[in-house]
Amino acid sequence: MARSQSKKSKKDMNRLSINIDGEYHFTNMFFMVVLIIIIGAVLYMARLTLGGV
Repeated sequence: MARSQSKKSKKDMNRLSINIDGEYHFTNMFFMVVLIIIIGAVLYMARLTLGGV
């Protein structure tokens, strides 16, 4: 009984690690998109400022 219980918990741990991995990947993609948008906005503002001057 205890043996099968430990096996089940190990399986859950594996599933949990996969979930954490997926969330980590998603967060990485989200941060990359935000970073690209910020860099694009900064470049756009710089071009506007240089164009104005």
